[in-house]
Amino acid sequence: EGFGLLSTVCVDLHAQPLLQWRGRARLLQRLLGVQLPGDEVGPSARTRQVSHVGVTDLAGQLRSALDQFPEAPVVSFMGVSLLVLGYIVLVGPLPFLIFSRYRERSPWSWVVLVGVLIAAGGLALGLAQRWKGHRLLVNRAEVVDVDLESRQVRTTVWFTLYSPKTQSVQAAVNPTGDLKRIASRLEWSLGYLGHPGAVLGGMGSGAPAPGKSPVYLTHPTGAQMDFVPLLQWGTRSFTVRAIAHCTTPPVEIAFRSAVDRFPQGYVVNRSRWKLEDAWIAYDRWAIRLGDLAPGQRVVLHRELVRRELQNELTGRRMYYDPKTQKMRTQLAPYDPRSLDVPNIVKYMLFYEASGGWDYVRLWHRYQGFVDLSEHLELKQGVLVARVPRPWTQVKVNSQSLSPSAQKHWSWLRIKFSVQPYTPQTASLPEGP
Repeated sequence: EGFGLLSTVCVDLHAQPLLQWRGRARLLQRLLGVQLPGDEVGPSARTRQVSHVGVTDLAGQLRSALDQFPEAPVVSFMGVSLLVLGYIVLVGPLPFLIFSRYRERSPWSWVVLVGVLIAAGGLALGLAQRWKGHRLLVNRAEVVDVDLESRQVRTTVWFTLYSPKTQSVQAAVNPTGDLKRIASRLEWSLGYLGHPGAVLGGMGSGAPAPGKSPVYLTHPTGAQMDFVPLLQWGTRSFTVRAIAHCTTPPVEIAFRSAVDRFPQGYVVNRSRWKLEDAWIAYDRWAIRLGDLAPGQRVVLHRELVRRELQNELTGRRMYYDPKTQKMRTQLAPYDPRSLDVPNIVKYMLFYEASGGWDYVRLWHRYQGFVDLSEHLELKQGVLVARVPRPWTQVKVNSQSLSPSAQKHWSWLRIKFSVQPYTPQTASLPEGP
């Protein structure tokens, strides 16, 4: 019931016949999540494993993507090197070449030197203010899951704060009116979003902890944290989760399996907002519904675009090879260096359905609870859609940030049960 899965299997791997089973090593590999020596998973496996510079989990890739702020971009190493080189030329060789010809005016070299130093300091300060911004910024990705059968709502938010100066702030997350309309008695939990892996600053880096850790206080009754340390031109990432009861389901779904494997039923958008790029994951299929306006009803029919779910997630397509005169398949490789938040979240939501480690080449352990792939194996369906308005509101020192200082990516997922095919359900109504 709800979004949890409980599986218990007790097996003695040292007993017969498993002890002599040839696939025993593979089973241990799958259970422990390790790669055996000499294992190859494609010609580009080694290249792709070292291309993401320490990122080993999808949560780490999402955290890196949320660290990108167009208003405060990361200055390239080449740009800094050119500025330093220009400064060295202006301070050293250029004044020497000029004043070496006019020895009687050599005292002016000190005046020029002081002027260059002041100009360089002013230029550095001006560029820092221009490139690094002057206000707090926030990026966040948020997913609201609704289980129509148990009437349970689960909210998951990942967000990153950017600070133009060193300060200690109070960070809080509050639900918006849209979330309050569908859920009641939200129970929040807020914490830091760590970076899995051995990347610099990661949880597996092995670096010693600082002697004096920063003091911060969390509120057990709400998503609020006091005395959050923010460094100048630095970021701080958070993760928020909430569980609540669904009072008003935003979507009405009637879904029945059919003998010809194409489901029947309808979908009605009962919310006050538009559902963008909606699609349904069912069994091994992905059914495209498009945009759903408030109150719009869509009846499932064969003209809707339907593809295999794994092909839809991985971009696999068929093409004709004129050399061999045969049909071949082409798989779009996953880029672990990508900073595209919607693309990263898509694989977090259906990690196993996309192929898991074999395709993504990254783990999904840290925030793996958002993956609903296993629910599809339980003959349940999931509707996924983007929503244009945010589910939550981030406040710093009890003040809301301006809309221009916030960037959000919001999703709505509806998990529903699928009625089996019976003569009594052979013809479902098309909805009101």
